[in-house]
Amino acid sequence: MEPHLKRIVELVAEHDGEWGWYQLDRGLTMSGIVGVHVPSAVMSLRDAGLLNISGDAQSASSRYTLTAAGKRLLEAQSTRDGE
Repeated sequence: MEPHLKRIVELVAEHDGEWGWYQLDRGLTMSGIVGVHVPSAVMSLRDAGLLNISGDAQSASSRYTLTAAGKRLLEAQSTRDGE
């Protein structure tokens, strides 16, 4: 998984249902990841079955939560990374 997508999954897990794409963009920037079109990235993660999107995916008011598959992926990465 590309680093920016992995970080989005992590941020969504940390702020489950609280953050929209604008906050995710700020979170990526604070992580040193810039230049990502967040609405497209979250649509990609949704299409992969990792995120649920509440509201219009292109709207700053949309909110994101992890699906069961997204949670499993995050747990598997944490186990593999030794966290």
